Amino acid sequence: MGLSTATAVGRGVTGLLAGALLVGGTATGAEATPKPRLALTALAFAQPSVDATSGSARATVEWTVTDTEQAATNVLGNVVIQQVDPDGRPIGRGYPVSFAFQRKWDTRATVVSGTAQSATYRYAFPVPRYAAVANATWAVVGLTAADDRGTELSLGRSRLGDFPNSFTATELTDTTGPSVENAYLTYGQPEYRYVDGRPVAVSYEVVAADYEAGVLKGELTVRGPDGTTVTGGFVLEADSNRQYKCGAGPANGDTEEVRCQVDVELPANAGTGDWKITRVRLTDNTGNVAVYRNQAFAPLHLTRNAVLKATDFSISPKVFNNWTSPTEVTVGLKPVGLSGAIASATVLATGDCSDQTVEAPALEADGTLAVRLWISPIYPRSCTVTGIAFRDGSGNSAAYGAAYGGPALDLTATQLPDSIDPVATSAVLSATEMRASEMPQ
Repeated sequence: MGLSTATAVGRGVTGLLAGALLVGGTATGAEATPKPRLALTALAFAQPSVDATSGSARATVEWTVTDTEQAATNVLGNVVIQQVDPDGRPIGRGYPVSFAFQRKWDTRATVVSGTAQSATYRYAFPVPRYAAVANATWAVVGLTAADDRGTELSLGRSRLGDFPNSFTATELTDTTGPSVENAYLTYGQPEYRYVDGRPVAVSYEVVAADYEAGVLKGELTVRGPDGTTVTGGFVLEADSNRQYKCGAGPANGDTEEVRCQVDVELPANAGTGDWKITRVRLTDNTGNVAVYRNQAFAPLHLTRNAVLKATDFSISPKVFNNWTSPTEVTVGLKPVGLSGAIASATVLATGDCSDQTVEAPALEADGTLAVRLWISPIYPRSCTVTGIAFRDGSGNSAAYGAAYGGPALDLTATQLPDSIDPVATSAVLSATEMRASEMPQ
């Protein structure tokens, strides 16, 4: 229904009065200086549709950013390209594309033309071969920019929809979820942990593969002997160089085969015994999910050294002689509360001796558990034990030393000092006379 004449006239008068007040205000005061402004003035894909079933298709997108800050010499930012559903909602992973008027080595888009105040950029987007549907829509879903004077711009899906910001792609459909190749404690993370009433931070690595759409994210659940479960997750996030980070580990070059770190925190009252990985849930870039339960992954052994413990720690000899040949030192302890035989024992060491794990070691005649550490000749100067852990056939475990977060150890062996000065047994000159013409030599 249209406005009544009275309403229209009333609004017109109000507008005129507001205009008069505005003009009057600016006539008597200092004229305001407009703030510098970045703006997106053009955005379009060169191809409205592509066939990506071969895996080599590219869709070229161009965009123009203007800057009213005349003192600016550089504008840089990112556009994000992502698959979207019919309602424009993003699907899967977004692909950031960096751009800069003054290009850097890691900038992906190229500058077509212009100045810092108005420049056009171009990028040939490699369209993924696989999608959730055979005819997928891809769009620029985000744009951020900033100049070297502090002016910034940020646009989301709704603002970018004012431009022809999308294209359709014929792709192969992916109907299966990723596979889990392995899951284990991260390198340097001990398989034994001593707990003393504080939360326990544990880090795992998940190895997964998806040779179609690629891995997007995952979850790992560990379960304690008392039934307590803790879950941690990861998401692969692409940087502007299409390297994929997931956790604190190194970046992955693609998403087909990935190694991702998962951090979990076991509660302060965590039950002692074996904490096992009971579930790995993986999602690919098209939304397919695969769940793996109770795989044969190595457990984490938690202990308070209550049921199984040790006494009489020793290292022998405390002074070793490796000047002419390799040698060994023996680390010993006496188990207390042992249920059955020793299933496994591990000694961690720093300095010049190597870690050692022994499966099903036999006890010495006096009941001592002995683990021998090998020391190479000449150069090793010391051997310091940083951790001793063992478990019995009933699953009880004990852990000592800072390496396991347990009580400290004082077990160090050192090399026999060399107290003999070197002696020269002969000295020979290769020549005793020389012609001047042969100089210098």
